[in-house]
Parts: sequence; structure tokens; C-alpha cells
Amino acid sequence: MVEIVSNKSINLDEMRKFSSYIGKKVFSKTGEFMGEVYDIAIKKDTIVGVFYKGNLNVFIDKEFFESDTKEAIMLKIEPVTRLIGKEVYDSTGELIGEVVELKRKGNSNSYDELRVKKGFFYKSVYIPKEKIAVAKKNIILKGPWEQK
Repeated sequence: MVEIVSNKSINLDEMRKFSSYIGKKVFSKTGEFMGEVYDIAIKKDTIVGVFYKGNLNVFIDKEFFESDTKEAIMLKIEPVTRLIGKEVYDSTGELIGEVVELKRKGNSNSYDELRVKKGFFYKSVYIPKEKIAVAKKNIILKGPWEQK
């Protein structure tokens, strides 16, 4: 039990402590686990976003929260950062490589192209967004890959 000392009428059940965000699980729009919250960003006593750690350290603005429960934050987007590490295949099923970097449009949730690499001794290839048909569990190109 917490004793309240305040001149205002306060109902603690309607409040949430900032520290309660630490350790929350973050899920994308489709339910993919993105990581766990390790820190929060606050401005004028209001949460503006959270930092979560998954395959990358990511800051996500609160504007992209769909719901925020005691255990988890559900996003209303699929963060483009989740594409890093995904395998890329052409339309014939040939493995092109793995996404190692995104060329993003500023800090937005969009990108112009992917940098893909097949292995340590291979050169990177750049694939523009308009050549991508599917970007979910794997990335599938609209057509066969013709290495330049």
C-alpha cells in the first residue's frame, strides 16, 4: 500500500509510473516480437517514446503505439528496421543475400533501398524498394535477380 501526500485528489489506479515501461515487450502491427523496452523518452512529464532492444536498439515515437498495456506495447506499424537481417530472394527462389543496411528517408518509417550481402567475401548489392514484392518474414523481389 502507498500512502498519498498531496493537495490534489489522486487515484493511483489511473496512473502509471514511468518505470513500469522498462521490460515491456514491443510487438509490430502483425504481432512480430520486436524487443523489450530498456528506456523511455520524456518531455514535460509526458512519455514521447520508448527505446527497445531487439536485433537493433530502436527508438519508437509514441505516435506509433496502437495499444499500451501493462505487459506490452502493440505498434500500429511494421518498423522498417525489422528488415535488417532478413533474407532476400528473387522471384525464382534464388537467395540474393541478407539485408545489412537500409537507406531510409530521414527518420521516417520508410526506405528507398536495401543493401544486401550474401557473405563476407561478396560485394554488397543495392535493391531499390520498387523492385520488392513482399517484405515480411523474408523479402521477395518482383522478378528474377540479374546481377550487375
